[in-house]
Amino acid sequence: MSGQSPYPFQQNPNCLFETPDFFAHHANNFPGSVYLHSPVQENWGCGFLLINQRFINPGRGSFGILSDCHNEFSKLPPFPIETTTPPLTLLQDQATAYLDYLHYAGFQFMESEPSYLIKVNSQPAVAFFDRGNRKRFQKAQRLGFDFFRTSQWHSLYDLLQENRKQKGATLSLSKEEIQFMMNTFSNRCQWYSVQQDSRTIAAAFVLQTLDAVWQVVYWGHLPGTEEWSPVTYLAAALYEEAQNEGIKFLDLGTASLEGKPNEGLIRFKRNLGAEPSLKMHFIRPPQAI
Repeated sequence: MSGQSPYPFQQNPNCLFETPDFFAHHANNFPGSVYLHSPVQENWGCGFLLINQRFINPGRGSFGILSDCHNEFSKLPPFPIETTTPPLTLLQDQATAYLDYLHYAGFQFMESEPSYLIKVNSQPAVAFFDRGNRKRFQKAQRLGFDFFRTSQWHSLYDLLQENRKQKGATLSLSKEEIQFMMNTFSNRCQWYSVQQDSRTIAAAFVLQTLDAVWQVVYWGHLPGTEEWSPVTYLAAALYEEAQNEGIKFLDLGTASLEGKPNEGLIRFKRNLGAEPSLKMHFIRPPQAI
């Protein structure tokens, strides 16, 4: 495959998951992984983790943008290449062109999964809430909840770990991995807490994955505070913070459990005003190289 790419991005799309530092950290666990530098965009490229004789871009649970790298694929050993697009809404008017680019570069569609996004505009968050969440937010205001951004994140991680433990799950990122991200991408990582009477009752870890996009990686409440629904207040506060920071989308992630849609989680996110947007998975067979 050669020639001019039809993909219209003329500038670095600035996807966190494609940065060399992010890739290098994760590639340490996967010998044979490769980072390809873009021939047309300085200090840019795309990373491929070698997992079970497949090159995965950029890694499980996230998404990448293969900007103008297809002519470099000949440098890779002849293994299949898999990639996941951002939620297509985040590409806005370039989504169709990017899908065309993937087909042009030899990729074939495999499957899709919705991620749930809240579009940030001038309206307050409660304008998107359903009736139940509006009532919960008003109750939180009466109870005197406060919202804070903080760099003291270890206790918030512990709170989220307890939240997951209550549900029979664990956090996928260790404290060491979080610390790496805080050290390397401090301007793109934020921790937030909700407090009542100086007691932390909810927390969130947020990544700026694209220039105007926040991905809520983890959020949750302190076990035992369910009756107050502090995550509703947290959602409204994150939305207001995003407004102040010029963020256009809050990505609340997918709503699946072991690959199957979780109807309760879907309702929870939609009742906060989130709308589904497909993340699409593609594969490029070796014979396309």
